[in-house]
Amino acid sequence: MGDAHGSSAGPVDLLLCDTFTQIPGDGILLSLLLTQKELKIESLSATSSPPHPSFNLTDCVTCHSFKGKDPKDIGGYFTVVFYPLRGMLGSTNHRQRISRTFRTEASRDAEQNMKVARAWTEKIRQLSMEQERPNQAYEVVRDRDLSSWDVIAVMSGDGLLHEVINGLMARQDWADAIKKPLAVLPGGSGNALAASINYYSGHEQVAGKKLLSNCAFILCKGQPLPLDIVSLTTLPEKRIFSFLSVAWGLISDIDIESEKYRFMGYARFSVGTFVRLTALRTYSGRLSFLPASSSAAEMDSGGSPPAGSTVLEDHLLVPLDQPIPSHWHTIEDQFVLVLALYQSHLGAEYFAAPMVKGPGEGCIHLYYATSRISRTSIVKLFMAMEKGTHLDQDIPHLTHLPVLAFRIEPYVSTGIMTVDGEAIQCSPIQGQIHRGLGRVISIAPTSQCKQ
Repeated sequence: MGDAHGSSAGPVDLLLCDTFTQIPGDGILLSLLLTQKELKIESLSATSSPPHPSFNLTDCVTCHSFKGKDPKDIGGYFTVVFYPLRGMLGSTNHRQRISRTFRTEASRDAEQNMKVARAWTEKIRQLSMEQERPNQAYEVVRDRDLSSWDVIAVMSGDGLLHEVINGLMARQDWADAIKKPLAVLPGGSGNALAASINYYSGHEQVAGKKLLSNCAFILCKGQPLPLDIVSLTTLPEKRIFSFLSVAWGLISDIDIESEKYRFMGYARFSVGTFVRLTALRTYSGRLSFLPASSSAAEMDSGGSPPAGSTVLEDHLLVPLDQPIPSHWHTIEDQFVLVLALYQSHLGAEYFAAPMVKGPGEGCIHLYYATSRISRTSIVKLFMAMEKGTHLDQDIPHLTHLPVLAFRIEPYVSTGIMTVDGEAIQCSPIQGQIHRGLGRVISIAPTSQCKQ
């Protein structure tokens, strides 16, 4: 590898420096310089030549190394692809594909040349991924001027949408910002909200590219519809906003522990389920809830906050360090799973709440299973959930209740707990639904939830 000293990039910023030629090209030697943010190209020719551009790593989408087609070619190659914003004078900037292929023959040893090409490939991949850091979406929507944005379109799994919603709620103008319509295009392994929007819009359950095509159609043809948001508080006092679910026990175990199988795509969840069933865990704790059938259900549970509101009030809840209200219900037991779900799907192929017909119905669907449930019943549950027929099955020790608010109090903090599929500390948590607080692009559902 070349020495960083003497480069215009500076010895502190420069990570890699080597000599390459560009393919296809005129054979002129180029100096490639890689910094934390850019790939820089400098000509080593004594004659004048057009300046070479620098490429921002945030625009990099792929990079791979390879050998030449000729077995006698000892060169090491790598190709890097960027999509920078470009535009002619007076035209709108848009992303255009730029691909560059480089060849090194610094050594007479073919394997050594490939080693150099692979080192560049791995470093460029690493740095381009680091440009999209955790919480970046949260910071963007929290800090940007959104006045010129019509829609916030998110192409990812549910985790990125979780960041966006919490970023909107962290703004000073949160009451207006949370009304900015959201659009979801599935790009993750779970894609629960995308699957839910697909269902609400009248499409059959699909996954993969078919789900992406349907959601792209919905983005073009749909309209902003109310989206339920659940306000959660944890100990120590922390506020989290959720659009999908809170899980404790088996479902969150599968979700987080199957991360190691992410390369399998959606199949990771099936593998994770099998692994966890072989060593089923139980969790001791207290589950409390306010039934949707309660007289308290007649209270306003969401919608638009009063004008000038600085904080979203959770009027159905009391502080976590205080006893629950007397009209709530409480269960103390050994639980296998607890799931609070407010959309129809828990994943692209988990039709967990078929009774939900739209994104803003104002109900939390609470499921829990105690330690008395058998492994056979759990397998039956997950198989039936793929088609949404689990509530028609006889599954002992599984309970479903529509609620407006809930509290989960684990007796130990060693389990896994998730919000919208994202792991959080396992500790007491409570939440209430705020009906239609947000907006999401969908096609109008045919019916509304009856509370």
